[in-house]
Amino acid sequence: MLRLQRLAPSRRSLAPQRRMPSRRLRTWPGFTLIEMLMALGVVAVLATIALPSLSEALHRVRRVEAVATLGALQQAQERFHASEAAYTDDLSLLGWPDGLSPSGAYTLEIAQASEAGYLLVARATASGSQAGDTRCGVLALQLEAGLSTRGSACAGCALALPLADAPRCWGQP
Repeated sequence: MLRLQRLAPSRRSLAPQRRMPSRRLRTWPGFTLIEMLMALGVVAVLATIALPSLSEALHRVRRVEAVATLGALQQAQERFHASEAAYTDDLSLLGWPDGLSPSGAYTLEIAQASEAGYLLVARATASGSQAGDTRCGVLALQLEAGLSTRGSACAGCALALPLADAPRCWGQP
């Protein structure tokens, strides 16, 4: 007969099973620090390229608003002249009591007014969003003897009469 022999447990089988460390590193979902720093660097480079362009575009948009506001003031002056036979130097009579453009980026003034004409000036506010527009800080529109002329000056410059330099800031060819 066959004898069944009971095998004695070996020392090896009684010892707790230890796993050999795997050479494969455990992968975690997400980004490494190097990847994050590289992405941050790319964003920084793109921002330094894009921000000056964005700033100049915003200045041009506010300049267009100032030009439109001067046009509206010119129309208001002509309506006032039609009823009073003279031009006024009071903005409140023209419907601009606060003396600001609609966005507040420019202060408006009537520098000269007579029976024959007027000079309308829009200056970029010193502390507002248009303060950085050093190229076209002053826009002006003059009517004299029925002839309308436009001009501009840099932010810290004095406005020279007769008006000149309109193409630079008024968007003319």
